[in-house]
Amino acid sequence: MSSFICSPNHFASIEEAFKKQFKSPRFNTHPFKKFGLNKSPDQNEKRLSKTFAYLKELNALSYFTQYKLHQEKTISEETADYMTAIDNLKPQPIKLNTLELYNALSCLRYQIEEEEVSEEDTMLNIKGLIKFLETAISTTAKYFCDQQEQDRHEEIVWCID
Repeated sequence: MSSFICSPNHFASIEEAFKKQFKSPRFNTHPFKKFGLNKSPDQNEKRLSKTFAYLKELNALSYFTQYKLHQEKTISEETADYMTAIDNLKPQPIKLNTLELYNALSCLRYQIEEEEVSEEDTMLNIKGLIKFLETAISTTAKYFCDQQEQDRHEEIVWCID
């Protein structure tokens, strides 16, 4: 499969939108307890930032692993060089609605080839990150459907009055 590294703007947009969604009282945060979330808002914010940074690294690692035959450096070196380069950029996140967030998360999941990445190439918990990403995608889809149902119901109520 052909893959690419999502841009810093892509990651910043996902992170910002997901953090906002996570704070919503209508968003089901229960599935994220197993990832160390559901603590104080500040702790959740820090943990989410760290998780998205790890996902960014996993995306790069997956890409460099897939195209390792075309590289002169080791996968770890390529990934480290890339992460250093993008850490110096100032991303400009785009405000995403729930459906756009779902699509952005799904795009990221598609780009990560966990079969290609070896646990030996990284200190990342690859399976845990994939599980977090898949949980984020499924809960965002549910949240979107719940919003649509609520909006549809609210329209009916307004029509009656």
